[in-house]
Formats: sequence, C-alpha cells, structure tokens
Amino acid sequence: MNLFGTVSLFHTKFIRAVAILSGISIGTAQAQEQASGTRSDRGFFVIPGSSVFGAYDDNIFYQETDQEAVFFTRFIQRIEVGYRGTPLTLSGSYSFDSEIFPDHVSRQTELFARQHASVAFSSLVTRHATFSLNAEYLNTRRTSEVLEETGLDMGRQRIESYTADVRFTHQFSQRNTWEANYLLSLYDLSQNEVEPTGLSGQNTSHSLSTRWIHQRSGRGTIQFQYLYRLFVDDAVAREFGYSSASNSHVVTFGVTRQLSSRTSITLRVGPRFSGRPTAVGTAEDVEHGAEPIEHNVQASGLATQSSLTAEAAAGIRFGWNRSELSFSYTRSQNQAFGLSGFVNTQGFTIGVTHQPNSWINLAFSPGVFRNTQGDQELLAFRADVNANLNLAEWLSLQCNYRFNRQDGRFLSGTVSSSEEQEVSHNVFTIGLVFGYPLTN
Repeated sequence: MNLFGTVSLFHTKFIRAVAILSGISIGTAQAQEQASGTRSDRGFFVIPGSSVFGAYDDNIFYQETDQEAVFFTRFIQRIEVGYRGTPLTLSGSYSFDSEIFPDHVSRQTELFARQHASVAFSSLVTRHATFSLNAEYLNTRRTSEVLEETGLDMGRQRIESYTADVRFTHQFSQRNTWEANYLLSLYDLSQNEVEPTGLSGQNTSHSLSTRWIHQRSGRGTIQFQYLYRLFVDDAVAREFGYSSASNSHVVTFGVTRQLSSRTSITLRVGPRFSGRPTAVGTAEDVEHGAEPIEHNVQASGLATQSSLTAEAAAGIRFGWNRSELSFSYTRSQNQAFGLSGFVNTQGFTIGVTHQPNSWINLAFSPGVFRNTQGDQELLAFRADVNANLNLAEWLSLQCNYRFNRQDGRFLSGTVSSSEEQEVSHNVFTIGLVFGYPLTN
C-alpha cells in the first residue's frame, strides 16, 4: 500500500473513531502555557510539540443555504526556541497544520493548511528604558482567527497576515511612564481562489500611538493617549487605478482602579475624528443611487467624508474563590479583510472562568459585535466554551466548542449582497494536549 493509501486508511479509521467518541484533539497551546510555568527564568529553552486533531464542522464553507457538515483530521507540528535573561529576551516559534478531509471534499486536503511563525525580542536600553519588537506571520484558511475584535467570519478562505508591533517604554519616575508604539497589520488575500464568493486583494493598517501613564497613590493609574490610524486598501487601485486611504485621530483619557485584590475596573474614552474617501459621484451616479459628494473633492478622484464620534473601552473584573467574571465593552475601528477602509465596531463580551480544583479549568466567553460601514451593517454573535483537564505536567485533555452567527448585509470580497443574510457556524473538538519544555 502506498503512502497516500496508508494515510487514507488511517483517516477513515480515525473519522469513525471521532464519530463514536466525538474525536481526539491534540494541541500545543495549553502545553505552552504549562511549559511557561516550569520554564527557567534565565537561559535557553526549547519547546517541541506534535498534535493531531479530530474536528467536527457543521458548515465548512460558511454558507447560508446548502450547509455541509464534515469530520476532518488536523495534524500540527510546532517548535519554540528562545533565551530569557537580563537585559535581553529573545524567542521564536513556528508551526504548521496539515488537514485531511473525506473524499467528497478532498480538494480541501492540504499539507500546509495553516502556517504560523513569530519572533519576540525585548531588551533594556537603559535602566529605565525598554525596547521590544513582536512580529508574526500567519497563513490560514480559518478567517475567524484573523480579526477576533470584529467577530467576523468570512468562511474557509485563504488569507495571509503580517503583523509587527514595535514598542518603546521609558520610566521617568516611580509614578510616571511614557510609551510609544507602532503597529503594522497587513492582510493579503491574493492567494485566494477567485470564486463568486471569494475574497481578494490586500488591506494594510498602520497604528501609531503615544501614551502617558501616571501611577496614583493607592491602586490605580491615569492615562492620556493619542492614537493615529491609517487604513489602506488596493481594491480601489484595481478598480479605478489609484489607491485609497482612510485615517482617524483619537485622543483618550483613561483610568484604572484596583478596588480589591481580585476586583478591578478600567475606562478609556475620548473623541475620534475620521476621514474616509469615497468615489467621486457624477450626476449619473447620484441618479442611480450614489450619495452626492460632500466636503473636499480631490484630484485623485476621491472625496473625503469626515466624521466625529467617540472611542471608548470599559471593563470590570470580579474574582472570588476559584472563579472569575468579567464584562467588557469596546467602541473602535478595525480592519476587515475584503472591505475597503475601516469598519466601526462595537463589541460587548463576557468572560467566565472556573477552576474547581488544580487540574480542571473551565471557561465560557460569549460576545456580540456590531460592525458598520456606510449603510451596511452586520451583527456577529460568538460564544466559546473550553474545558481543560490536566492529566500530567506534559499532558492534558482539552474540549473546545465555538458558535458563530452573522446577521446583516456586508460586502464580501468583490461581491456585494443587497439582501439580509443569516449564517451560523458550529465547530467542536475534543482531545489531548502534549508538550514539555527543554531547558539548559
């Protein structure tokens, strides 16, 4: 029997086992968390990992109708290496997922269905100044993991993301700290198959912020922040021959307060001024339903629509015994792949964790997200349920369930839908998590 036949036979037996036992899932994220607790404070470390998932997806292609449910197998290989010391800390990791699907969706089978690489660097520049750099690369078909802040899920589409986070912190005194941060996020959908519902194009966002943090006497801080965002999309360049860019300026005032040893509140609020270009509308365009042009008409063929609104984030966290409860609200702007410019997002999430003993961890985190852009609106509902059973220092049993539902009308790639759509998605995995750190 050839290699493909052996893999297919194994896959068939494995799927049957999944159908009977609800599957076997082996991952490395939990192992990494366990390893961090046993990792030496100083020196080199290596954390290898090997995983195999049995997963059930009730709407693999994320369709409103003709939904297709499927069991599939996912193999994961992962390694993390690094050095922890003073004044330098450096680490890097790489992982790839291989997925095997049943015969009727065998075209989804891929050796590199998902790849993830990251590099983290931190160093003391002086006694009171720190410089850090975090960079990540992700190539995946699971679009929901790219923009968690919006709750959006565009289905099984190929997407690449590149992120770089550069941060400089200087402590001027025991109570006053200044921080500067630059964040780059790029989403590339050019590898995606161009289908009637396919996404394509490239989105880039730049974020530059500076923040002053004052430690109050007691258990609290006061923060002042200025934030500049720039969103660039090449969809307009492909369509009209020039690029577009949307931007926003945000000034916020924030406070944090530790009410007790396990209760804290955070609040950040301020004005946000946004500018978003729109295509110049001729009289004929307006006659066919396009909005008339306001504000400044630029020679590039775009008009800028300006708006003034609020930016906000608030949260409260309670802790008692072996449980913790948190509520959070955000009102911000985010990038959504396949869409030009930014989307305005409002999100409300709840987090519940419970640890009945030292070897069981339970978590429940529902959320609702409202995303708008112009006259388009999409509501996203999401709920995650996680259970972890620590069997040994290097072994745990993990069960995960995610529900996602989207209601509304939104642009999807190059296709615009004028009808309200309701799409739901359920994914379930259960299995084992292996991992053990190697240190010098």
